[in-house]
Amino acid sequence: MTASRSKNLDIFVAKQVKESVSEPSSSNVYLTFGRSTAWANDAAPPQANTSTRNTYDIWKNMIGGKRLTGNNIRHAIPRINWTSGTVYDPYDDLIDSLELHHSTNNFYVITSEYNVFKCLSNNGGTPSTVMPNILVTTTHFQTSDGYRWKYMYTLTAEEKLRFLTPSFMPVK
Repeated sequence: MTASRSKNLDIFVAKQVKESVSEPSSSNVYLTFGRSTAWANDAAPPQANTSTRNTYDIWKNMIGGKRLTGNNIRHAIPRINWTSGTVYDPYDDLIDSLELHHSTNNFYVITSEYNVFKCLSNNGGTPSTVMPNILVTTTHFQTSDGYRWKYMYTLTAEEKLRFLTPSFMPVK
């Protein structure tokens, strides 16, 4: 039997986890980190499981932990920096949600000013040479290279400091 899964389920579960730790009467959820001993192969650690022994090993070997609250969780997507000379894909609402974040679907960018834009048209597949910079939420705009962009949001100073990494960026 084949299995079918929707990205919407992943998004729903992520939202539920964030909501559950944000509630005043939330259960305590901790993110543990570190390991006091080396793996047999650090490049390929063993697959985690829910056995009692594995749970005890995690607690015995962890270096620390952080209680998760609504203040220290953000949803994230792969970071795509706007770079001159790159061809960006126009957003297509017919693409399956499982494929949206595939490396061949670069339909959004973050600029050097930490503004996030969605590409609506890429001028027939030509490279983007003008960084989008118009922060209007009511409509899209066109840059002189023929690209049409839609401003989505700007990262706050806190989001840049706490949640922006070279590989991922917070999403609102």
